[in-house]
Amino acid sequence: PLFRSEIVVGDVVSFKYGDALPADGVLIEGNDIRVDESSMTGENDHVKKRPDRDIILLSSTQVMEGSGKMLVCAVGVHSQAGVIFTLMNQGEKKTSDQKPPPLQTPPKRPISQNHVPLPRRAAAATTRQTNRFSS
Repeated sequence: PLFRSEIVVGDVVSFKYGDALPADGVLIEGNDIRVDESSMTGENDHVKKRPDRDIILLSSTQVMEGSGKMLVCAVGVHSQAGVIFTLMNQGEKKTSDQKPPPLQTPPKRPISQNHVPLPRRAAAATTRQTNRFSS
């Protein structure tokens, strides 16, 4: 048996129903092949593959019927699944490293709903005016 980590671009890999495809590739030979591509496309229907039509096979998809051979075109992080997983991981790192936006940052001191802070000059002028009229 060939391990997934041993497969390189240019290899010809045989597969049969029940197998998860180990790499991205081009179908070169096959009989009644149907593949579940829902892990990559979200499409629930099994996709029929034929060497003369719809020849692209994607890693991490499941062979539901048939058997065949594929020419490996991309492996690991260079496969479509690898690219998606890499982008997802980069997105998670970015969001955890970023500071929250200013409106989501909690205030440093409690703010009363009735209190409206005034600039110092305006507060002093208001106090002086109040004192002047109260006598």
